[in-house]
Amino acid sequence: LMKSDPSVTLPLGRLKLALTGLGKVIPRKASLPILGCIRLSCDPLKNFVTLTATDLDIHLELDLPGECGAKSGAFLVPLIELRDAIKNGSGDDLVTFRADSNSSVTLIRERSGTSISVPLPSLPLDEFPEEPTITKRPFELNPTDRDAFLEAMACVSADPTRQEIRGVKIEGGHTFVGTD
Repeated sequence: LMKSDPSVTLPLGRLKLALTGLGKVIPRKASLPILGCIRLSCDPLKNFVTLTATDLDIHLELDLPGECGAKSGAFLVPLIELRDAIKNGSGDDLVTFRADSNSSVTLIRERSGTSISVPLPSLPLDEFPEEPTITKRPFELNPTDRDAFLEAMACVSADPTRQEIRGVKIEGGHTFVGTD
């Protein structure tokens, strides 16, 4: 991505839904300020905006239909400040983000010809953790495997302090193990 001042426009309703999912990845009290941010990236040749969140263990990317400005690029927005800035908007509003600098993003919320601008802090993009590289070959699950996976998920721990047993282990490609 080029270092430029990109802009991104999204429907507020879709953004709020996306933040619900992304918010589950971002820790409430992040040990590093960068982990409290959402990365918004856009390429004007595509018709979507990519929102990314990570806690260093989990990396979640969502692609939303949206409009990009003339320049491709990316910027960071703290989740807490973003939620505060959009909480009173309606689903029909349009939200535009414009990167002003490495430390500032302007959120513009538009409704019925009226716009509200809210400055948001930002952090340097190069501090955001890189996405993980997947080295394993993917495999397809048949319907029986899907059911076995869901049954194993029902057995995993909900204890947030025991990350090692909060997921399903796949053994031999088609054996699923979940425990609490």
